[in-house]
Amino acid sequence: VASLKDIRDRIKSVKSIQKVTSAMKMVAAAKVRKAQQKMEQARPYTLALEEVIHHILPDINRDDLDLLNIREIKRKAYVIVSADRGLALRFDDLNSCDLNSWGLSSDQAAKRLYVRKSGQLYSGIPAFLVLWQDMPRYRFLARLIGLPIIKQAASAIYDYVLAPIIYRWHLRRQARRTAPQSNGNSAGF
Repeated sequence: VASLKDIRDRIKSVKSIQKVTSAMKMVAAAKVRKAQQKMEQARPYTLALEEVIHHILPDINRDDLDLLNIREIKRKAYVIVSADRGLALRFDDLNSCDLNSWGLSSDQAAKRLYVRKSGQLYSGIPAFLVLWQDMPRYRFLARLIGLPIIKQAASAIYDYVLAPIIYRWHLRRQARRTAPQSNGNSAGF
């Protein structure tokens, strides 16, 4: 049985913790208000810039600027990176990033999902788990799929069924793009 002094000390400790927590909440609320005010202050500039772009865009000749040219998408794959600070996720298009920095070939990158977090590269179901853990609406899925038996089954399904099917689709799409294009006109009559 605790003595009266122990109970008083415990009550003081709890009250002290409540005060610190309350102060932290107030600081956080002030930071959120400040960020909201800055966003509201920037809104007129954003709207004006958007209006200028929409006004100028129809008059720009796309041939003058390579950035505005509409290009055929040859290959598309995404690597999802979870950062430690700032934005929670960043998507890297494997067509435009240096695959050597990832330690991957273009063929490897097309075969599976890759996620890099804290310098470690994950692939397959572990990559999905890392990704889902950083996405608030999918955390429950990470917890569910992360259960031992379900994780093993999901890994087998992804490794032996889904990933090979998606990779075959990728190869067919590549083959169609590299196949000679016929325009329907025959040279011989």
